[in-house]
Amino acid sequence: MKKYNNNNNNNANVDNPYVPIRFVELISPEFDELGNIGHYQLEWSLKSLQTNHTKPWFMSNGSIRPSPKFASRLAIWPEEVDSKSLDSNNDRIVNQLMYVPETYDGDNFPPKGKLPLKKILLYFGKRGWGDIMLGRNQFLNDRCPVDACTITDKANMIKDVDAVIFKDRFMWPKEGRQRMDQLWILFLLEGPMYTQLFNSMAPNVINWTATYRHDSDIVTPYEKYVSYDSLSSSSFGFIFRDKKHSYSIIHNGSNVKNYAMGKTRKVAWFVSNCNARNKRIEYARELSKYIEVDIFGSCGLLKCPRSKNQECFASLNRDYKFYLAFENSNCRDYITEKFFVNGLGRNSDDLNVLPIVMGGHPNDYRRSAPPNSYIHVDDFRSPAHLASYLKHLDKNDYAYNQYFEWKRRPRKGEFINTYFWCRLCALLHAPLRRSKPSVSYKSMAQWWAPKNVCTYGLQRWHLNG
Repeated sequence: MKKYNNNNNNNANVDNPYVPIRFVELISPEFDELGNIGHYQLEWSLKSLQTNHTKPWFMSNGSIRPSPKFASRLAIWPEEVDSKSLDSNNDRIVNQLMYVPETYDGDNFPPKGKLPLKKILLYFGKRGWGDIMLGRNQFLNDRCPVDACTITDKANMIKDVDAVIFKDRFMWPKEGRQRMDQLWILFLLEGPMYTQLFNSMAPNVINWTATYRHDSDIVTPYEKYVSYDSLSSSSFGFIFRDKKHSYSIIHNGSNVKNYAMGKTRKVAWFVSNCNARNKRIEYARELSKYIEVDIFGSCGLLKCPRSKNQECFASLNRDYKFYLAFENSNCRDYITEKFFVNGLGRNSDDLNVLPIVMGGHPNDYRRSAPPNSYIHVDDFRSPAHLASYLKHLDKNDYAYNQYFEWKRRPRKGEFINTYFWCRLCALLHAPLRRSKPSVSYKSMAQWWAPKNVCTYGLQRWHLNG
């Protein structure tokens, strides 16, 4: 069972080249002289200040808070975007983080007001939710723009709550469904190969989904990378200007880090499950026929126990150029910490290895990861072709270093905390006119595990899918 981490993307201190030198409030609340919609026009300086007002509230040192006046411009539901598009304006995680309903006023709720808080029930209790705080504490602690919600784990209160969350599985409550205005939310972090398939679930039981899939109502990825350029949308009420100075990197010999320096080994993999359904171990063994692959754990000849986790990753960072970030199943959008943490090192500079990925569709990685930060196995016809390319990178430091441009400073983006509870609270307060277009899922089984949502064995993804 996967444990949900409420701080799933802890904000590290990431440098950003932009800091404001002044704020100019627009005379018109709708359009500025450039035809952009906005409340503030930000002009930028490349000076370094500790307090950073150039980034939204959910980023490291970010302070820009969302405004209700821009709520109508944000696509917050999957029906409002093209699910196959990689356009940053379709990033509903960011949109939901910047969403405050037009009708919301925090002063109308306790302690100042008398309107009731939205009540959320964890039907199966706190287990598996990490360090979640009950009551209103989670929303206040996360500094949610919309914080008028409260969480309970008391299942006997089901008739009194506004939303019920079923985590990891669904079981019909013994009390039945007593209120049709109550939202039932299915929360899943594992792939369809390791969960219920919901074939026996009646139609229209689940109202909202919260999974790693990008077409979920509330997308809950293991990690989330956001580029600063993607935030240059007038829909949020602020505009990134002066792009000509945005992220220039001065390459002047010794001042540029060579990420290949000192690395004498080729490919490493830490793995314990030798029977994954996507045949990842078979792929790795075939790859090892053409290039050196060191497999640590019960599936290989080398050992690096979890009790020495720090030493293992220090060795990986020091000695190896490539790391196999292979998931246990190849399902759409299923990309876990194997890639984001073990491979990319998230926002840290302490792990610099190039991940080779197997799992989600190539488009899923493009949507989720820093650009040019990994190699996908499906971009090659065979393990032999992949090995040939890895040998090329091993001999060419310049080509190898291109995969680490996203890490150079000033950074082009950062991994963020996706603040699931903040987004859920904001959506629960959405007025009727902004409610989810489809009230419920007619067939949960068809949505969760349709044909082609996963591939099996060594079957490859269709790259145009």
